Amino acid sequence: MDLSRRSFLALAAILAARCRTQTPEAADSSGGASEDAGRRDDAEVRRDDVASSDAGSVERYLSLGDSFTAGTGSLPSESFASRLVARWRDAGVRVDARNPAVNGYTTADVLEREVPLLAVFLPTFVTLAIGANNIVRRGTAETYRADVRRILRAARDAGVAAADIMALPQPEWPRSPTGREFGDSAQLLDRVREFNTILRDETRAIGGQWLDLTALMTAQADAGSWASDGLHPSALAYDQWAEAIFRARPTVRAS
Repeated sequence: MDLSRRSFLALAAILAARCRTQTPEAADSSGGASEDAGRRDDAEVRRDDVASSDAGSVERYLSLGDSFTAGTGSLPSESFASRLVARWRDAGVRVDARNPAVNGYTTADVLEREVPLLAVFLPTFVTLAIGANNIVRRGTAETYRADVRRILRAARDAGVAAADIMALPQPEWPRSPTGREFGDSAQLLDRVREFNTILRDETRAIGGQWLDLTALMTAQADAGSWASDGLHPSALAYDQWAEAIFRARPTVRAS
C-alpha cells in the first residue's frame, strides 16, 4: 500500500466518527480497520459479547480476531460468532462463549491481549480470523506467519484439539467503498490473498480446519454486501459466515 501518514490518520478519524453515530453498545466494538479506532480496555471481556449459558455448558467457544470477528459495522449480536452461537443453541447445544476480538487488532495484539484467555477460559473450540490490520500497517508476510504460528501453538498448548481450531480468511475488504481509500485495490487484494494463504497453510500444518469462504466472500463483495460504515461486511454477510461454520461444525465434537 502507498498510504501517507496524514491520509492514514485522516481516514482513522473518519471511521472513528462513524463509530460514534452507532448505539453505545455497538460502538464498544466498532470502527474502521485502523490502528486508532474503537479499541476496548485490554482487561474487559464481556460475557454478553456472545450469549453464554449456564456453568454446565458443553461447548466453550473462543473467537479470536479483529473487527471482522467483533462484528464491526453491525450490532454485537449480529457478529458471526453470535450468530453461530444462536444456531448451536437452536440445535440444542449448550454453549459458553467469549468474543474478545477488538477493532484494529493485529496478530501481535491477539498474542498479547487475546491469547492469554486460552489458559483461563479453556475453550473446546476456537476460531481465528486475523490479518487485515497487519496489511493496513504494512506488516511483513514473514512476521504475520510467525505470529500466526504462535497463536495456533498457544491454542494447542492450552489443550484445544487441532481439529477444534478453525481459521477463516479475510473478506475482500479492499473492494469496499472505504477500503479503497487504503490504497490500490488490486495490490491490497493481492496482499489479502497472500495473507489468507499463509493462514490456511499454517492452520493445516497443525491439523486445524481451514474454512474456505473465498467464493462466498467474493460473491458478497460482488453484491456490495457492506455495512453502513462502507468497510465491514453487512449483518447478512456475517450471518452467512456463521451458517458456513455451523455446517462445518453443527454439534459439539465427541471427546
